[in-house]
Amino acid sequence: MTTVLMQKDGETDILVDSTNVTPHEALGWRRAKISISADGQSLIVPRGTYIDIQSGALKLDGVQMVSSAAELNSLDLNEDLRQMVHYSITPDAVSAVSVMAAQNLSGDAQVKTTGLTNPDVPRTVTVKGNVAGVLGDVVISGTNILDAVIEDTIALNETTEVEGVMAFKTVTQVDLPAQSNTPVAQVETATVVGTVTTSGNATVIVTAAGMTGSPKTKSVAVLENDTASDVAGKIRTALGLDADVIARFAVSGATDKVILTRLAPAANDATLNVSIDNGTCAGLTTAATSANTTAGVVTDSVSVGVAKKFGIPHIVENTTLLQEKIFDGSDDNGTLAVDADELEKNLFSLDGTPDGAKVLDLYYLA
Repeated sequence: MTTVLMQKDGETDILVDSTNVTPHEALGWRRAKISISADGQSLIVPRGTYIDIQSGALKLDGVQMVSSAAELNSLDLNEDLRQMVHYSITPDAVSAVSVMAAQNLSGDAQVKTTGLTNPDVPRTVTVKGNVAGVLGDVVISGTNILDAVIEDTIALNETTEVEGVMAFKTVTQVDLPAQSNTPVAQVETATVVGTVTTSGNATVIVTAAGMTGSPKTKSVAVLENDTASDVAGKIRTALGLDADVIARFAVSGATDKVILTRLAPAANDATLNVSIDNGTCAGLTTAATSANTTAGVVTDSVSVGVAKKFGIPHIVENTTLLQEKIFDGSDDNGTLAVDADELEKNLFSLDGTPDGAKVLDLYYLA
């Protein structure tokens, strides 16, 4: 996409897609152009930049940006020169899972080298656990904006998303800690009470979050004089033949018990219940509520995402060298953090909200 800088009296300069220049001109906007000052002594470039003919210096809003012609002629070649750098990116929206989708932890530490997606642009990464109690260090390995190998260790803080301090261009490896919580499969126990005095159907209702057809009502044929154990056995058989129930639970039990055990550990389902009552039969005592014999505990998992701090391709001496920060055509209130030793810690923290379409332009001296 080509952009055009446009100006309008009383308005802040904007960047416009080249295909939208004509409609903006119809609204009074004009293309920003290089011009000569009224006294003929300066070449004026939009955004307050101009070349002073007398000194031969490049100035931004009256502040000299580089050495003047006279200074350059007497330059000590051992001195450092600064140059204006324009760095432009179009960052995607922040995401907690864009680098690595939630990965289940286990009893041992893991090393992930597959299933990883590089950040769209060099930026800091984040780690996040799925439940309370998920702790430990996640080590992110990869490269910085200039392809040097870097490593960032980020401590998990349960379900809080935690941001690292380095900008990654690529992520090649994620070292995960062992699980903090031991996963547990939920167990629910229903008890049949009574003896059938009139043949017919007992009514069994199974309620479970996420189960197809929940709450699911089953009519189970019973006979006069069936004991609680007889009825429980017939209910176990009926539930064991129901595709929706066995897709989520193992059906078991003995004597007067009907037990459902979650096939995979998951967070405890407080809605899980098995109720038993007379339907067309008689003699059973209503058992409307089953017992949560064992509470479920979800398997720990960790995801890796991206934040909205962006790496720049230079080590910058101090934050005052950031001259202009433009996001989506307007000034942004973001800030620059600098580090004299590690390039990947020179970070611009964006105030605006990236979405994969808005352009961020940084102008700084390096």
